[in-house]
Amino acid sequence: MAAFKYYLGLDMGTNSVGWAVTDPNYNLLKAKGKDLWGIREFNEASTAVERRTHRISRRRRQREQVRIGLLKDYFHDAIGEVDPDFFQRLANSKYHLEDKDTEVRYKNNVFNDDDYTDKDYFDQYPTIYHLRKELIESTDKHDVRLVFLALLNMFKHRGHFLNSGLGENSGENNINNAYLELANLLSELTQYNLNETIECKKIEDVLSRRDMSRTRKAEGLAEILGVDYKNKPYKELIRGLCGLKFNACAIFPEIQSDEVPKLDICLSEASFDEKSDEIANILGEDYFEIIMAMKDIYDIGSLAGIRKGYNYLSQARVASYERHKEDLKLLKEVIKKYCSKDDYDSFFNSDADGSYASYVGSYNSKTKQRRVGNKRSSEELYKAIEEKIKASGYPRKISGEDVYDDICDQIDGKENGSYVLLSKFDDDVIFEYHISIMDSEFNLGVLTMRTPEGVFETDFDK
Repeated sequence: MAAFKYYLGLDMGTNSVGWAVTDPNYNLLKAKGKDLWGIREFNEASTAVERRTHRISRRRRQREQVRIGLLKDYFHDAIGEVDPDFFQRLANSKYHLEDKDTEVRYKNNVFNDDDYTDKDYFDQYPTIYHLRKELIESTDKHDVRLVFLALLNMFKHRGHFLNSGLGENSGENNINNAYLELANLLSELTQYNLNETIECKKIEDVLSRRDMSRTRKAEGLAEILGVDYKNKPYKELIRGLCGLKFNACAIFPEIQSDEVPKLDICLSEASFDEKSDEIANILGEDYFEIIMAMKDIYDIGSLAGIRKGYNYLSQARVASYERHKEDLKLLKEVIKKYCSKDDYDSFFNSDADGSYASYVGSYNSKTKQRRVGNKRSSEELYKAIEEKIKASGYPRKISGEDVYDDICDQIDGKENGSYVLLSKFDDDVIFEYHISIMDSEFNLGVLTMRTPEGVFETDFDK
């Protein structure tokens, strides 16, 4: 068969492909009596977010199991001498007796000694931090099972425990070493330079403050470091140190591409550790080392804020527990004095929205169910914010998540009360928030958006 010229035209979409075959004059060709054109439809491809989330969760769980397995190996012989069934009891159901293995079907789940049971344990140590605090402060010999439980908690919730920048008895050297490490990495791997002669303790003091928003911390940190906060790369760097979301592509423009137009990282997010492998793959080993150096500084500042002058995290946690205990005692006295018994029961023993039981997520002792009020998901909240803003006629693209994060940043560290807060969302756009702050929550009333296109307003209370 003699060769001849033809054109193949394709119309490719996300869930369909259209095609047609013509001659050079764009006349539709035929084969076996049928026109050579058509369409194929298929389901639109989904993003890798869901698969990635499951993969990250599996990896995190696998690593946790490895750490716990190693710890059990270390304690196996010592615990086996005093309580051979200890590990098996821990692995069994906490609530349902019938779900437990026959040989360890006891009422107690942790301690089942004749003279020491679960009730004795929890009376002595209301939280795991009480146990950790005692092990730190006491020189007395303790039951090996208690030591295991304390270490198990740290291995499962490793947090700052595995941060090399928080070494024992290093004191002020922590922040000094972390800052110098970051400065050296930046000078070696990038064109950015930080002043190495500053008083690093000032950095920790700013990052640890609870009465200052993260945005204000960033501005204060820029002043301490002596850098121009309007300079985009330095601004993103400082935002990262303060736990704000920052664009790594602004710091490392070499990684920017069509596939990675923007790389948002937030060191304060609980999910950062889960995303770290993915971030490392994008950035490369050298740049990821800089990110981890930034996180060391953020962690040191964050931990200093949590410790509140105590030498150990456990001491601060126990102190917080005791303060809450006293505050709760006072709250109950006030409710009993000024409210009815039904109001008291509704506030402390129901899962209604706004109740204390729902607020703390307490368990119902009878049903063994956690009391949680009706809460909307983050995605639903962000969508609702966007819809409200768009309904006002606001002409620009807006992210509900960005607005919510901005509000949280603005109110960080502020006392209860009503405020009018301004935020520069774009170079020529000012957002004006009318906000009431109640403890750790807030209510956004009116949002006014001032743009060159006009002034737009939406009332979130309607």
